[in-house]
Amino acid sequence: KLHISKLMLKESSVLFLDEPTNDLDLETIEIVETSLRSFPGAIVIVSHDRRFLENLCTQFVSLEPNGTHRLVSSFEQWEKLQTKPIETKKTKHQKSLNVPLKPKKNKLSYKHKFELENIESVILSAEKDLEEAVKKAEELAKGSDHNALLVASEELKASKEKVDQLYQRWEELEVLENETN
Repeated sequence: KLHISKLMLKESSVLFLDEPTNDLDLETIEIVETSLRSFPGAIVIVSHDRRFLENLCTQFVSLEPNGTHRLVSSFEQWEKLQTKPIETKKTKHQKSLNVPLKPKKNKLSYKHKFELENIESVILSAEKDLEEAVKKAEELAKGSDHNALLVASEELKASKEKVDQLYQRWEELEVLENETN
């Protein structure tokens, strides 16, 4: 606890935290969260504490087994990426007839292909809107206009949901593309 507190007092632009909530009680974790929220720089957190991650993180990086990485918008989206579909085994009858398990794949439609090619720029735009909504809510939180803060909070929530939906759609389109290849 003391070591984290000392680190927070030093001036830096990036903090790397590996399992920062291990061996901490709930009260101390809340204090650490509050302190980290006020940190002006970037924070990289590696943790199994889902609640802690969801309370603090604005971006998640999924490290893939093949050495690549993927940006995801939430812990929930990362979980969905980790679940793999269960493959069914061919029956003896299917093997003897050489019947494929899946029907012949169709090509990706023009509409889906166009959407997939452009979704990254749409997401970037939505993420910029989300950043602006966060800044607006933070500014209003400093003041006393609670009604404006409530409206800004709803806008922030809507922006976050839009980004989440876009990432989910991107994932769906990639799955669809992989099925057609």
